[in-house]
Amino acid sequence: MSSWRMGRPIGIITETDLLDKVIKPLKDMHRTLAGDMMSQPVIALEFDRPMKEAIDLLRKHNIKRVVVTKDGAFFGLVTERRFIEIAFLVV
Repeated sequence: MSSWRMGRPIGIITETDLLDKVIKPLKDMHRTLAGDMMSQPVIALEFDRPMKEAIDLLRKHNIKRVVVTKDGAFFGLVTERRFIEIAFLVV
């Protein structure tokens, strides 16, 4: 696991992480540490970057979420699902 970086996200826990690292191997959810199940590194994008770059990151890394940062600190989350919802609103 990476060392802690003040204010900076170091990992993300997804549904897939929970399934693959806790539920399928029958680990105790009450004893499993977040650091043991999170995905690393965090794929992030600064908040002032174009959304096209977020879509590019989703595709490049085959992921469903991109962490949004401001000056490197967690600021929000953009999901593939939200892009799909927005696309249907625009059409």
